[in-house]
Parts: sequence; structure tokens; C-alpha cells
Amino acid sequence: MVSPQLLIAKQIAAKLEVVEGTSPGSFTAADALQRVIQPSIAVTPFEASRDFARASFTHPPKVLASDSGVQSARCQTTFGVELAGHSSGLGTAPLWSKYLKASGFREEQLKTLTIGAITNGDAVFLHGETVTGGTSTETATVVSDTHNGTTTLYIARDSGTFDVGGEVLTGSVSGCVATTTAASQVAAQGWGWWPVTIPTKKMTVSSGSATQAVGDILIGDTSGARARFVESALAADTSIYLRLLDGTFTDGEAVSSNGAGGGAYTATGGTPILAADHIPTLTFQAYMDGQIMGIVGNRGTVSFTFEHGKPAIANFDFQGVWASVSDGANLTLGTYPAKVPPVFRGAQFTLNDGTLSHANARFNSLAIDMASAAVVRDNSNKATGLQSCVIDGREPSLTFNPDKIDEAVYPFYDNWLNGTTARASWRLGSTSGNKIEFRAPATQFSGIAEGTRDQRQILDATAMLTGGLQVSSTVVGGDNELVLLLV
Repeated sequence: MVSPQLLIAKQIAAKLEVVEGTSPGSFTAADALQRVIQPSIAVTPFEASRDFARASFTHPPKVLASDSGVQSARCQTTFGVELAGHSSGLGTAPLWSKYLKASGFREEQLKTLTIGAITNGDAVFLHGETVTGGTSTETATVVSDTHNGTTTLYIARDSGTFDVGGEVLTGSVSGCVATTTAASQVAAQGWGWWPVTIPTKKMTVSSGSATQAVGDILIGDTSGARARFVESALAADTSIYLRLLDGTFTDGEAVSSNGAGGGAYTATGGTPILAADHIPTLTFQAYMDGQIMGIVGNRGTVSFTFEHGKPAIANFDFQGVWASVSDGANLTLGTYPAKVPPVFRGAQFTLNDGTLSHANARFNSLAIDMASAAVVRDNSNKATGLQSCVIDGREPSLTFNPDKIDEAVYPFYDNWLNGTTARASWRLGSTSGNKIEFRAPATQFSGIAEGTRDQRQILDATAMLTGGLQVSSTVVGGDNELVLLLV
């Protein structure tokens, strides 16, 4: 007698793709260590109806596979994961980070600078702007809006080490300044994620001959492949960040820029391969207790649910292209390298509209939905007829259910009807290495409904996550409406 496949025994293995829409190769247990919740796969084949004239209402068969037998289908893969840090500590990204990156997020390892008062302008270092040291002339990217009174400045992609104590930092867009304290730059202080619009790649090279500007074009001397610089690059940089425009760079070829500075690069180790950086695609191998399904070119969206006293869940919804199905055994998984997930309590949820700060809301559930629009694109030049999934927009929102209070304490209705924005922040967990901070610089209520909980009046509130600031109209290139910090 055939034994039915167990629902609880499903595994999802995932790998970052080097060539978009192409499987990177064999899978091992390490690719499936992230435990998933209620994984599900839905397959939608391309079907061509044949509605020609005929003598009866009886339908002819539809055409699915091509005349050469190539199958074509879109696949939706959904699952949840518990949010927790990695058991190895802050130096290692959590297992779920690759899923977050493929859902439209940028990931950076964080360093910290300890600073004094922030002055000038609106007294806010803006997420995404560059801070420059007045003495060392080193630079770094600010991660998350940092307001006066905050003594820890999170940075990424620094050019070097800032001076210890007394160096003045200046923001490139905000014009704000702050002075470093004796507790100087500290590395490996966690991980940051925030949504981005453009998929980018990282190329490892030897030093170039000139500084490259955003928008300069990089060309493969042999392949003719073309890519655009999405971040400026110094001549000494060994990692450059690009948006692939056309073609495929060849292993070992020299690459040159047509920017104003010229600037030929050569590959470190002879391999100028573009590695996935922001918004990569994933290949999934789904092990279904006796059946193995392959899906390539996956990108998607994510929502986060926070329920009182429970671990927070990241709910992923991916779209991809059918690749294969075969019979086979599940992987033998090793030790799950994650910390015990923190539960949602002691959240320190705060709303601040620039006039009033509300840190005492009573609520028991909260959710963030990034609502990214993920679509698998048609391509008639591909044998399958399908290319890979792209993200072509997002409509992020926040929902929570606070007790109803006087408008004088916090003006929920006035802020909604006046279109007032407010920054929101909260945390999951409190222990270093297993604490995740969520920061939204400019939430704007889009709906408030009356509700009840425990015979008390509550507000079922929904807010858009926007990029505008309640203290400034300046936005550093957008892509700033939500920041996650694992610290």
C-alpha cells in the first residue's frame, strides 16, 4: 500500500541565483535549515485554448507544453518563518535574510558610531545620506533616520575608520552635524534591511584608475555586457555596485568604464562575476516527503505579524517559474542555527507626529504588509515563455488596534483627517543579537474604524508607510519607509 505524503514533513531549500532565472546547482541540507511554517506551492500552467469552428460544443484539448515538450508554468510559493537572530551572534546574518532580500529589501552589515547632540537643520541624520568626518574625511551611509538625543548612529559601507572622539560628522543632505565621542567606530554591530526599488549586483574587482559616478556605464571588454553604476566608486574600491543592463559578463575579462574619469578595472582572481546584492532571485527546491519540486527566478513580497505573547512571523509570498518535479527523499537537516525567537511583549511602540509623542498605546496586535507587486514576466525568446519574477511596485501599510483615548493625549482622528504623518518605532525582543527594531519615518493614517476588545473601545487603525518626514520635506532618494535593525 502506498503511504500518503505527510503535510508536516515539507521542506523548502533556497539558493541565491547568480544568473537570474537559472538554478545555481545542487542543494544540501544547509540550504534548507530555515524551518518554515505552512509551506504551500500553487502551480498555474500556461494554457492555450483552441476555440476553432466545430460541429459540436465539445471542447478540443488545450495546448500546455510546447511542441518540443518544454513545460511552462508560473508558481506561487508561500510560507512563514519566525523572526530571531542567528545562534552565532551578530556577525552572522539570520537564515531568513535571503528571503527578505528577494522580497525587495537591501541588506547591510552595520557598524556604530557613538555621537553627541545632533545640531543644524532639523537635527535629524537622514536614512541613506552620507556622513563625512571633518578630520579623517572618511564617509559612511546612515542607516535609519537618527534624531537628536540618540547617541548611537548606525552606518554601513564606510570608507574607513573615523577618528576616535571629537571628530565632527556632517550629513550630505540634512546638513546636520554631530561630534563623535571617545567610544568610536565599532564593527559587526548587527544587520539592517530596508526596501529598495532597483535590483543591483556586486562585482569584485581590483582597484581602478579613477573615481566613478552614479550613472557611469561599465562595459565588458570581451563580452560587451553593460551595467550602470548605482553607487559611486573610488579608484581604490574592490567592490562596485551595478545595475545590469544587457548581456552577461565573462569570467576573467577586463571591464572598463566610459565615465568621465575613464577607469579600467580588472577582476580580482580573474572572476568579474556579478553577485546578487539587492533584490536577488532565488531558486527553490521544495521537498514534499517523497517528491521534489524545482522553481526558479523567484521574487516576492513579505508581511510581518506581531501577536501578543507570540513569536513574530514573516510571511513570504513568492512568484517564480516552474523548473522540474521528481521523486526523492527529504534532506536530513542538521542543527537549526537560530536563537529561541523572542515573543512580542515590551514592544516600546511609539508614535511621534512632531508635536506629540505617544508611547503608552495599549494594543495586542500589529502587522506590516509590504504589498509588493511581484509578477513573472513573459518572454517569447525563452523556451518556457517565462523570464523570472520582477517587483514593479509596493504599497506598504501598518495596522494595529490601540485603545481609544482622548484626542488631547494623542490625536488619532485629527491626524488622520489632516493627513499628518508620524514616525513609528517598536522592537521585538530585548537581548542583543536577538532584538529587532522596526522604524517607519512617516506613517500616515489611511483608515480608522471603531472596535471593541475586552468590553473596551478600541481603534482598528491602518496607516500607509511613506517616505516623507514630519520634520522635513527632504527624502534621500526614497526607499526609506521602513528599516529593520537586528542589533
